[in-house]
Amino acid sequence: MTSVHEDRYVASRRRGKLRLTGRRILVLESSEDVADVIGEMLEAEGGRVISQLHPQQALQLFAESPGAFDAVLLDVSVAHFSYLRVAEQIWSRADIPITLICGLERTSLRTHLPGRVFAGRVYKPFRREALIGAVLSALPVEE
Repeated sequence: MTSVHEDRYVASRRRGKLRLTGRRILVLESSEDVADVIGEMLEAEGGRVISQLHPQQALQLFAESPGAFDAVLLDVSVAHFSYLRVAEQIWSRADIPITLICGLERTSLRTHLPGRVFAGRVYKPFRREALIGAVLSALPVEE
């Protein structure tokens, strides 16, 4: 059984497009190995990826250039920070879709903040199709 995200990925591949071409994606992931794998998957689809392990560094990027990214992938277990706090600070600087990276399916995971909704979730371990589809679902459709 495939997810909606995987279906979107497959549909984009059938059209022969690398749908992430030129899209700038910030990956904020607590594990360097996982961040590397995510970056490789997104770059293979044409994405331009910057990975950060530390929320402070990611937030500094947004402070310096709030329009530098098209989407954010945010690990809910980022070190020494609440993912909600990180999301609030990102959204205070830029109107950008944030997709959560989750280690476990948790029903108690907050999916919104006042006036904001996370674009989606992807659960570890994830398949390439699910990851790419989650990012595609968060981005506006380009013609």
